[in-house]
Amino acid sequence: MDPQKPQKDPMAFFTGGSMVKKAVAAVVGLIVLIILYSFVSGFLNGASNDQINRLLGIAQTESEIVRITGSGNTNKLTSRDVINYATTAKMSAESSRHGIISVLTARGKTVKTSDINVINLADDATLKQGEENGRYDQAMKQLLDKLLAGYQRQLAAAYGPGTPNEKQVILSANDQVNLLLGKKQASQ
Repeated sequence: MDPQKPQKDPMAFFTGGSMVKKAVAAVVGLIVLIILYSFVSGFLNGASNDQINRLLGIAQTESEIVRITGSGNTNKLTSRDVINYATTAKMSAESSRHGIISVLTARGKTVKTSDINVINLADDATLKQGEENGRYDQAMKQLLDKLLAGYQRQLAAAYGPGTPNEKQVILSANDQVNLLLGKKQASQ
């Protein structure tokens, strides 16, 4: 360093100088803050929307289980074990769906019936084919097994990013599925 030359204060730009320099520094700082806010907000909203979509998928599966196990389908069943399995699955899905809808509402999502009542025509075809082949009970049981296994995978995917309240609702639904699958396996 040259002792003859005075050192520049690194903060002089912000503390001294013209108003134009200060205004430019303030505008640049504001732009940087806006960019950072947009990035963080977009990231958080994207994660929130992903979780909302996961929860909606769960509610849709619950609605499909309720629809498939409706009285129009269970009246065709002959096996007491399959009737009990279908009835219990329906009651479990109805109960869990109320919890899932409440956590969706807590996230600010207004849930319409049309959002969750999505009909899977392949499920209807499976039951119709079972009925035509004289194996309706087996078709219902296999369809419920498939739906419940998929439902359990959906619950697992939504558990990790969920809020504490969501995790509680998801865990309760998962416990019910475990009981259903355990009950089904015991009756085989």
